[in-house]
Amino acid sequence: MIFMIYFIATIKSIETSTQVCNGPLGMISGEIRDWQITASSTLWDTDCHEKHARLYQSGDRAWCARHKSDSEWLQIDLGIAAKISGVLTQGRANKEEYVMSFMVSYSTDAFRWQYLVDRYGNQKIFSANTDSYSVRHNYFDEPILARFIKFHPIQWQSHPSLRVEIIGCQECKQYLGLPPYGKISASTSWPYRRHASCQPEDGYLMSNKGWCSRKRYS
Repeated sequence: MIFMIYFIATIKSIETSTQVCNGPLGMISGEIRDWQITASSTLWDTDCHEKHARLYQSGDRAWCARHKSDSEWLQIDLGIAAKISGVLTQGRANKEEYVMSFMVSYSTDAFRWQYLVDRYGNQKIFSANTDSYSVRHNYFDEPILARFIKFHPIQWQSHPSLRVEIIGCQECKQYLGLPPYGKISASTSWPYRRHASCQPEDGYLMSNKGWCSRKRYS
């Protein structure tokens, strides 16, 4: 009986974790900034800049590689490491340009990269879009931990053009908490308050005050 309760609780925990870790990570919302989106190259067209590689971008906007080559890539920097469970892709609306298959590589530091692989250890090729409007969902066999993710177009219609979103969760994205007043200590502090400030308990983020050391040297 105890074993059954533990087993059910474990399953529920896994289900909850899976549900929580299937959220968009910021391409649609703009939480991922333009400077966090880079590419191997871009077409001269202003609608093709990598900053337009966001799912549901309007008009003709999308990332368009300069060359029709499988060596092109689109890279997203999530800012901090995330548990990534999948990706969403679209083509370039109104232009009938879309990626039909792609590979994914990922990294935690932008220096050491590895590709997602299939059960046989081969670089996995994901089936992507069949038109330029529809959203294609691709979930990974297992979530990966990464800060950087690259899309590598393999096959495309007319031109390698992409709009994307990344699915997962960032467990360390929230503040760890603002300490209650009086819970912060320091080696020294100014012996009297300057403008009702300078005490250790004033040294928390978003305070309109601040902690001041008693000494001006290390």
